[in-house]
Amino acid sequence: ILTEEQKNAFLTSLQDLHADIIVCRKIASGIWPYQNSILQEWQRNVLKNLVVGMRHTLCIPLLISAYRQPAIHGVSSEENFYKCLELCENFFILVKGLFKMREDKLKKRYYSAAVSMREHADTYRSRDFKNELVQIEPVLIRRECEQKLKDITYNTKSDNPAMKYLCILLETYWRCFDSNGRIVVSRVPNGTSLIYTELSLEHIYPKTAKTTDIDANLEPHKNKLGNIFVFGNGDNSGLENSPYEQKREVYRTSRF
Repeated sequence: ILTEEQKNAFLTSLQDLHADIIVCRKIASGIWPYQNSILQEWQRNVLKNLVVGMRHTLCIPLLISAYRQPAIHGVSSEENFYKCLELCENFFILVKGLFKMREDKLKKRYYSAAVSMREHADTYRSRDFKNELVQIEPVLIRRECEQKLKDITYNTKSDNPAMKYLCILLETYWRCFDSNGRIVVSRVPNGTSLIYTELSLEHIYPKTAKTTDIDANLEPHKNKLGNIFVFGNGDNSGLENSPYEQKREVYRTSRF
C-alpha cells in the first residue's frame, strides 16, 4: 500500500521521464528543443550538424540534462544549453576528428557532467562542464592541435567527416576575428545556413587537374585543409576539375 506522498513521487518521476523522452526525440532528430528561441539559426543548426550530421549521439543524455537547467545569473536555460552543445562540438572534433581518439574518451566526462547538472541544477553550468572536458588530454591538445590541423588530409575513399566539419567551423568562425585575432562580431550572418547534410567539400585547386592545368607547386598540397572548403551540394557540378580561373566567378557569387 502506497502513501499519498509515494504516489505523488512516482507520478512526478513518470512525468519527468515522459518530458525527457520528448526532448530526447527532438535532440536525436536535430530539432531545437526550445520554443520561441532567442538564438540565431546558425546556432540552432549546430545541434543538427553534430548529432545528425556527425552522428555524435553520445552527447544526447548530457544535452537532456542541460535542457532541464533553470536560468541563473542572467543566463537563460537556452543559452546555457547552447554553450554545452558548443563544447560538445569543439571537443568532439578535437578528440575524434583531429587526434583520432575513440569517441568513448568523452563518455565518462559526459556522464559525470549529466549527473552533476541534475544533482546541482542551481549551480552547475557550462563553465563547470568545460573544466571537466579540458582534463581529457590538455597537454596533448595544446601542443599538437596546430600540427594536426596542418596534417589532416582529404581521403578520396571517404566522406571525410572530420575535414567537412572543420570546414564548417572555419566558415562559421572566421568572421569573428580582426587582423589582430580579437573577437569582433558574432559568428555567422543571419540567413546563412550551414547544414552538414546539405554541404560537400570543394577543392579550389582541382582534385584531378587536367594535364594542361597541373601546377607542380600545388599538387602536393591539393588535399590539405588550405585547399578545401564547404560548398552546397551540386554547386560545383561541372567545375570539379576546372582550373581556379574558371571556378573563381562561381565562387564570387556563392554564399561562402
